[in-house]
Amino acid sequence: MIKNRLTVSALVILTIASISACTASTGADISPERGTNNSQQDRVLEAPTANNTTNVKHPQLPTVNAKNIWTYLTGLTAQERASGTDGEKTAVAYINKTFSDFGYEVILQDFKQTAAQDDGADISGTNVIVAKPSPRENADILIISAHHDSKPGSWGANDNASGVAVMLEVAQSIKDLDTDTEIRFISFSGEEEG
Repeated sequence: MIKNRLTVSALVILTIASISACTASTGADISPERGTNNSQQDRVLEAPTANNTTNVKHPQLPTVNAKNIWTYLTGLTAQERASGTDGEKTAVAYINKTFSDFGYEVILQDFKQTAAQDDGADISGTNVIVAKPSPRENADILIISAHHDSKPGSWGANDNASGVAVMLEVAQSIKDLDTDTEIRFISFSGEEEG
């Protein structure tokens, strides 16, 4: 049994749901620039404790803050982020700093490859990798990932800055959660090129 794997999975779902919950009930836009209802923007959602029907104690899920998600999304979509561009480098620096501010050790993995698309053009980029280690030797590994690059000419809020924003919030929310599973957070580049 992997301790807290379901907790982490539930948190990812809860985080995604929190984005919708901030706007669904009122139709409000959570953008600060567009006259946001602050009570909706600052809303923090907490998941209920799971039913204990098997005599296994389930931990309380950490909280998810939609305002944090919006902040990450805004920080990532300031410019387009095609692989190898200055915009992608800015996004990598932002993700690196955010993970570091949470207390994680960050690994930056630069790469060059021939793209599967665009007539096989050479591309470069940087993957951002963080591991939340397990105290258990030979622990299972759970990977939570998204990609931070965008198509040229696009700021890529939905593809896939929103995924990176959710990943960052999950990383922040579980940083102090005890687990016997190693959890790796990876923000990939080069997804748009295949």
